[in-house]
Amino acid sequence: MNEPISTGARRLVMRVATLFVGGSLLAVCAATAGDAPPLPATPPDVYVVATSHLDTQWRWTVQDTIDDFLPLTMRGNFALIDKYPGYNFSFEGAFHYMLMKEYYPADFQRLKGYVKAGRWKVAGSWVDAVDTNIPSPESLIRQALYGNGFFRREFGVTSRDVFLPDCFGFGFALPAVAAHCGLVAFSTQKLTWGSSIKIPFDVGLWEGVDGSTLIAALNPGDYASEIKGNLTLDADLYATADRQVALTGVPVAFKYFGTGDVGVPPMDSSVAWLEKSLAGPGPARVKSAAPDQMALDLMASHGGRAPEGLQRYRGEFLLTRHGTGCYTSQAAMKRFNRKNERLADDAEKAAVAAWWLGGIEYPRERLDDAWLRVLWHQFHDDLTGTSIAGAYVFSWNDETIAGNEFADVLSQGVGAVATALDTRGDGAALVVFNPLAVTREDAVEADVRFTGGAPRAVRVTAPDGNELPAQVDSTRGDIAHVVFVARVAPLSFTMFAVRPAPTPAPTGELHVDRAGLENARYRVRLDAAGDVASVFDKQLGRELLAAPLALQLIDDRPLRWPAWEIQYDAIAAPPRATVGGPAEVRVVEDGPARVALEVVRHADGSTFTQRIRLATGGAGDRLEIRNDIDWRTKETLLKAAFPLAAANEMATYDLGLGTVQRPTDRPNRYEVPAQEWADVTDGSGAFGAAVLNDCRYGWDKPDGHTLRLTLIHTPRVPPGTSWPLEQGSNDLGHHRVLVALAGHAGDWRTGRVVWSGDRLNQPPLAWQAPAHAGPLGRSFALLRLSSRDGGEVPIAVRALKLAEAGDEVVVRLQELSGAPVDGVHLS
Repeated sequence: MNEPISTGARRLVMRVATLFVGGSLLAVCAATAGDAPPLPATPPDVYVVATSHLDTQWRWTVQDTIDDFLPLTMRGNFALIDKYPGYNFSFEGAFHYMLMKEYYPADFQRLKGYVKAGRWKVAGSWVDAVDTNIPSPESLIRQALYGNGFFRREFGVTSRDVFLPDCFGFGFALPAVAAHCGLVAFSTQKLTWGSSIKIPFDVGLWEGVDGSTLIAALNPGDYASEIKGNLTLDADLYATADRQVALTGVPVAFKYFGTGDVGVPPMDSSVAWLEKSLAGPGPARVKSAAPDQMALDLMASHGGRAPEGLQRYRGEFLLTRHGTGCYTSQAAMKRFNRKNERLADDAEKAAVAAWWLGGIEYPRERLDDAWLRVLWHQFHDDLTGTSIAGAYVFSWNDETIAGNEFADVLSQGVGAVATALDTRGDGAALVVFNPLAVTREDAVEADVRFTGGAPRAVRVTAPDGNELPAQVDSTRGDIAHVVFVARVAPLSFTMFAVRPAPTPAPTGELHVDRAGLENARYRVRLDAAGDVASVFDKQLGRELLAAPLALQLIDDRPLRWPAWEIQYDAIAAPPRATVGGPAEVRVVEDGPARVALEVVRHADGSTFTQRIRLATGGAGDRLEIRNDIDWRTKETLLKAAFPLAAANEMATYDLGLGTVQRPTDRPNRYEVPAQEWADVTDGSGAFGAAVLNDCRYGWDKPDGHTLRLTLIHTPRVPPGTSWPLEQGSNDLGHHRVLVALAGHAGDWRTGRVVWSGDRLNQPPLAWQAPAHAGPLGRSFALLRLSSRDGGEVPIAVRALKLAEAGDEVVVRLQELSGAPVDGVHLS
């Protein structure tokens, strides 16, 4: 995304694209032969990357990309390649190539010839040029798996880089993900749009959360730029190279040129100047290169490693303002993305279990197709919520299809395992699947069909014969919605028996009334406005809150880029209003498994319904609040504020692969991304609290003890701006967001906060099964991780799947404490 264009009429695309490219090009100025610069001490190697950056969806839909931009990009570059023998072209996004193959098979065959000749370079390794903050690390791994997998099958080559000329910030986990996938290089020009830190180098080493590094080019110039002179006589280029040599001893420079964001070929005049530059006359050695070539050459000349002299930066690259709204905009896409990522993991694990037992063939093709639908919509103007409304017709459709495919694979896998379980017992049989590789005690919800009508109460029996806390929350004909709390083994399938009961079971440790609710761990009280005013942690003997929880309404008036941005001044100011009373409060769950209050309030035309609930046993180690919001409030940012008793200048944010610590809001960095949770550990180190969620990514920390999660971003379109008018109604409609608060002793590691986030996002799942004998007994565990002493190990199974070819099982493990874990046994 650079500057907007109109695509209202397809017949205007060629003309509009030409105007767009010409209107937004930044010249790469070069001296003439008569103004030759001083000769450098060391002639540099100048890697020049020609590209035609193409937004798959932005101010247009994927249909426009197929009909117009892809053929223009292919055929225009074919002509340039034929005309200029030294010109090599780079193009990212395996999804684009998939579309070329499907819709333009003759052109695709011609393209394969240019790739074989080394003239057309596949770039970027991924399915598409996606956002890096919202997708999970596993999604980014799949980007490379499917992206380079396609390149290898179709062309016999792969890319070794992450190529993101245009993207809205780059996470601390990215180098680790890329290195895990065998990638060595990274490049972007986006940091010039307002990096939250000073750009640390032109070419250097970017170190990620686990110490992995990429050779990174961070200042290559605009991808939509022209070459207007001989680069070997460019004084600015030599100054850049001399600076690089002085700082690192490595005589290189790296430069983009080309077009964006509609693809189409670079300007003929730019390619003509590139061709002349390849031959001199200056001392610089200009190379028309793929974006990974510089890194590969440097490593080849230094024994397979990056040069030791390169400057190093360890941390994340966030943009100060541009992109801050992207963590929340088009909230439905955020929910689709999180739910499908987790559902895909559930489905693959269940499918492996079923395949392992000989129950079904592993559905590789179905899983691949569903994954690809999710992955290409992680594109940096799609998942981020910055495309036109029409684009999301395609996005929501694909996300829904993918979710249905994953769900069906999951059900078939569980069903196949269930046929080998002994499901006989007193009552209806439920098979509960725990997709996490950790023993857990959590609430299980299931719709159970009974013969002769649904009962008003039930009893649930575990495989060992013990009765579990259980309740009926609602009924519909023969179906009862049952909630019970069960302890299940890691990555297991377990049978539970559900039978009708004449009366509800005693509530045990749980208590609820209109003033609050309580379990063995927490005592929760509401105030007159309906806010949670107190959460007393009995285990810690501490109050977790410094003030009531609040839903805050904040003026949302970006200066230029509505969906993309949130202003610092807006979130630094007191909220315009908070959602308050009068509140309608009623008890909606009062059972031995879980208790809940429903709080309904209205503010600024919107309706807010919160279900505040506590479960029993180990499932009650967090307070959950399910928010159902009927949103009708324009020009407003909605934040859920958690004023905590724990105070610290720093907060810890979940990256999905490791964590990052960030300080309280400041002008250069305020709204920030995270995956499932954020945590404040008190400065004393004695205790803390984590805020968890199931489908949002934007956070801020306005003071030393408050975490805020952004729920909805409906911005004002700046006056006088015409092109993104539809963004003024972004996210009007219904939203559901589950958040939770979990206290802990010590820090987030001691508090097992990673597992808390995983448990919230991947609950145990239940299926009703017919009664039959089975050789596996009443429970089957697919995988077990153990330590030398037999205790729990801080390791998660992030992927369990069959390899892309053959019958090898891929198990991807991640340690969760930020330290090496020895003596681990997998069985």
